Amino acid sequence: DDCFREDPPSPPQSHGALSQQIKKQRELYVGNLEQGVVTGNMVRELFEATLRRAAGEGSADDANPFVSTAEIQDPGNFAFVEFRDDATATAALTLLNGIDLCGRSLRVGRPQGYDTSETAAAGGTGGGMLALEDGAPRSFSEAYQSVEEPEMLGF
Repeated sequence: DDCFREDPPSPPQSHGALSQQIKKQRELYVGNLEQGVVTGNMVRELFEATLRRAAGEGSADDANPFVSTAEIQDPGNFAFVEFRDDATATAALTLLNGIDLCGRSLRVGRPQGYDTSETAAAGGTGGGMLALEDGAPRSFSEAYQSVEEPEMLGF
């Protein structure tokens, strides 16, 4: 009779753990930053400008930006960037991995703990697909030129 006994159900994930997993789906690691030169605002504006340009007019506005946060981590040579949804994070990964910023090629990837399963991807991160257009910038200067107010970058 023991052969037919079912395993007990797994305990449900806590709200905090689920929330953290959903955040991981929307987040990217950005490495090889010039320590002491690159700021979180620069990274945020680079990603935002590139995504806006790639997606075309009307795709984002100040009330609904593509980038939620960009935080430089100690010792200052890498950052984590959080996006409004997982589809936008995937588009940013494709567009910005290897782009030049301050003479360095950025390494953009998924953070530790990123779950590639379809279940995690459907875990409420929401958002539609970001339709990309040709002509996405391949360097910081191209992205910088596409921002309407360059002084926003702090230069």
